[in-house]
Amino acid sequence: MPSLKNSRWVLVGVGAGVASALLALVSLISPWGRLLVGWFWSLPLSLAIAGLGPAAGLLASGIVVALVWGLAGPISTLFTVLPLLLVGWGYGQTWRWKWPPGRSLAAVTLAAGVVSLALTGLAWWVWHQPPFPWGDQLRNSADQVIATYQRLGLLDQALGQGLTEATLRQQLVMVVGWLERLAPSIGATGTMLEAGIAYYITTAFFCYLHLPGTDSGHGGKLPLYTWALPWYSVWVFMIGLGMALAGDYLKQPLLVTIGGNLLYLYLAVAFAIGLAVISFYVNKYKLPPVLEALGVVVILINLPFAVAICAAIGLFDPLFNWRRLGKKGEGVG
Repeated sequence: MPSLKNSRWVLVGVGAGVASALLALVSLISPWGRLLVGWFWSLPLSLAIAGLGPAAGLLASGIVVALVWGLAGPISTLFTVLPLLLVGWGYGQTWRWKWPPGRSLAAVTLAAGVVSLALTGLAWWVWHQPPFPWGDQLRNSADQVIATYQRLGLLDQALGQGLTEATLRQQLVMVVGWLERLAPSIGATGTMLEAGIAYYITTAFFCYLHLPGTDSGHGGKLPLYTWALPWYSVWVFMIGLGMALAGDYLKQPLLVTIGGNLLYLYLAVAFAIGLAVISFYVNKYKLPPVLEALGVVVILINLPFAVAICAAIGLFDPLFNWRRLGKKGEGVG
């Protein structure tokens, strides 16, 4: 008769598989379900792998696939379970390998973004499902939007600035067109954000449960102010900008779309790096609470401008190294 110790991985694998499958099914109920559970739906799988090894992870993965496939079908399984398995295996296995926190976070979030883009392309190529399925509906509702502007008194204000209803309608159509073009990178950014938050939730549980590796030196700790990109990452921005400009000059919409998506993805990451730079100096100089609160109010009042400034700071940080970070990613001074 097998001992409890030898069968523990089976019990944990089954439990982790059922828990992850339930969370995946909740995410399929509605977009709100994904918003609620997307941050931690891979946690049971990561705990099983980090705590008891790949055998428990394989058992849990098989149960997740079987349950979601049986209850939601193969397509839902592909688009829901694949990101879950990627993040769960990524954080669980990199913890066992004792990867540095920065490498683990970067590798898993980047892989999650790539998988999201690949699934979007697969859906469009195989099932002809557009990345932004509400485009035609929004175009057809342009008259309703203009009527809403008129009811709120915003239309007269816009017309007083030299705009016409035809110009406003054209601008709305242009916005919808860019949403359609950038939908793959918008979805990938959301997936990467989920994976990034999942890292902190997962490693917090690892440390709380004192899983093997907690006291090995890597510890899973990665404060926001230590986030940084290597200098050569700027080439992603340059390539995206070059493709977008070349596509516009050569009248090649595909080049414009690819370049625009690269720019959106990189600027989203640059915004996070900009937040890291600001967090570094706030942490370094210990501003009084009154000044911090005043700064938050000013940022909220000028939110679009603040987001642009933050992204610009992050965009140039790989070149100028605003924080003078050391080789280990720790602030100097």
